[in-house]
Amino acid sequence: MSLLASITPDQSSLPPILQNNIMTLIGIVAIIGVGFILIISIRGTISRRNSDRPSPRELIEQIKSRGLQRSESLASSTEMVQTTQHLAAKLDNKAAKLEVLIKHADDRIALLRQLHSKAATPKQTKPKAEFKKPPAPRKLQEVERQKRPVPQMIDPLTRSVYNLADYGRTSLEIAQELDEQVGKVELILSLRDR
Repeated sequence: MSLLASITPDQSSLPPILQNNIMTLIGIVAIIGVGFILIISIRGTISRRNSDRPSPRELIEQIKSRGLQRSESLASSTEMVQTTQHLAAKLDNKAAKLEVLIKHADDRIALLRQLHSKAATPKQTKPKAEFKKPPAPRKLQEVERQKRPVPQMIDPLTRSVYNLADYGRTSLEIAQELDEQVGKVELILSLRDR
């Protein structure tokens, strides 16, 4: 009470209204002071929180960048699907070509076996017929071209190889002109129907 007595002025010098309510006034001033201190501390806390929070423009930029990232990932996934479909189609095409080549190889093997079995059996000699003079000479390539049937399913590379071979080019020349490997050209020529 001595502290309160030293703070409170002498009641005789105060107006009569204030003499009765001096303690109430001191309480009100104390409450206002505490409220003022609380408001200042709350503002400091809010300003510290706001400094950590991005501004509205920064939030808009973050949202835009997220949208761009999503659209980029969607575009890349779409591109991957298209690439996968393209590669699958190429593989199917190659598989179909291999099937055709295998069928041609099987046909040739059967023909070779048939010719081998005919060659193994003894032939009866027939009297030789009169030697006939061959027809007027034509280019060998033209004769071979007329003998060879053109396959139904043929890719552009094979067609080019056949055409160049029909004009008398070697497999090395064909490979150089078409920018392909010599072995590939030789394989295509060896699998050609005759």
